[in-house]
Amino acid sequence: MFDIYGLVEVESCENLTFYFVSIDLNDSCIKLSDRTNGKKPLNISIPLSDIENFHTKTIYDTDQISFTYQDNHYKFVEYGNQTISIFGKILEERLTVLTH
Repeated sequence: MFDIYGLVEVESCENLTFYFVSIDLNDSCIKLSDRTNGKKPLNISIPLSDIENFHTKTIYDTDQISFTYQDNHYKFVEYGNQTISIFGKILEERLTVLTH
């Protein structure tokens, strides 16, 4: 598989923070890894079975993917390299398999 990377917005009850991450998706989890060499790290594995409120949508021709995990809202926005669009399609397929 090719490299998937992008900007993820993580919103909690208290904060809204943006991270530049590598995205690794396998059959059971999403792994978000820091791409800033420690300047603003986010390194987390998110089990697909724990994802809630998964949505994909297009706003002004820009694809967005969002979901909730452990009371944090994660949003990925396409910035022109098509990787977030592809990530959304693959993630949607994996989540569909889990629910059937």
